[in-house]
Amino acid sequence: MPVPKRRHSKTRTRKKRNGHYFSSVINAIKCVNCGAFKLPHAVCSECSLTTKEALIKKQTKALEKPTKKAETKTKKTTSKKQENKEKTEETVQEEEVVESNVEDTVEEATTEKASN
Repeated sequence: MPVPKRRHSKTRTRKKRNGHYFSSVINAIKCVNCGAFKLPHAVCSECSLTTKEALIKKQTKALEKPTKKAETKTKKTTSKKQENKEKTEETVQEEEVVESNVEDTVEEATTEKASN
């Protein structure tokens, strides 16, 4: 059986034994909900949510959003149509006013020329 050639010092043997206890780099990830750093597969210390709960919340929000967008789009298009109708009515009224003003100025000009 092999025998060591020289004696190992106390520090060398202790280093060998403590090699397993050196701290390693912590694998921290950002919380999906609040953005704080947390350990993977653990509850967030800031917002108390697990990743599964946060993902479920995001998925339910994503499912709800398209319906709201569709409703707002229909509201916006109907309101835009109403605005366009109102604008066209206003422009028609303004054109009538302008035409009547033009006719009045033409009549005034012709009366002034006739009087001169």
